[in-house]
Amino acid sequence: MLDYRNTPLDEIELSPTQLHIGRRLNSSLPTSAPLLKSTFVNEQRVKKLYNKRQQTQEYYFNKHSGKQLRELKDNETVMIQHNNQLTQGKVVRKHETPRSYIVETLGEIEIEQHLDVNTPQQEIRNDPITENFKQATEINKPVQNQETQIERKSVEPTCSTRSGRSVKVPIKYNDRVCNTISVNSEGKEISV
Repeated sequence: MLDYRNTPLDEIELSPTQLHIGRRLNSSLPTSAPLLKSTFVNEQRVKKLYNKRQQTQEYYFNKHSGKQLRELKDNETVMIQHNNQLTQGKVVRKHETPRSYIVETLGEIEIEQHLDVNTPQQEIRNDPITENFKQATEINKPVQNQETQIERKSVEPTCSTRSGRSVKVPIKYNDRVCNTISVNSEGKEISV
């Protein structure tokens, strides 16, 4: 712990003990005499370097914190998750904290984070992109014959395990014979 407190911080080039006491602590590691003497620490310089260090940490932390979401306007209708259900509400105003809004739902005013706010379902239904997608999926649905499905079901042999669970044989093994094992009332296996 002593060595940790004597280790200089990146960018500030002073250790925590130098910032606190003004000198390094004497430890079992060999240290030169000038490092053990008190020195003047320029507080303004240290604060500047410390703030710069915090800003770089904030930049790299926020780099992967998520995509930027659009700003919501006052009186905009939104869907929020309230008591594990989506309920409709209106944005009253932006909150002081980032990505948060004050939202009114069913007469109650709440503070909601931007991540929980969704667009209303009516806007999604009227969106031309979703309409085009629905039409495309309806057109591309494969038509299946009921006769072929019935034939497949009747052809597929099933095997059962010792516990009685039926096992469906993969299509690639259709030409092979399936040996079923049955269990009699005494619990002994009988080959069929």
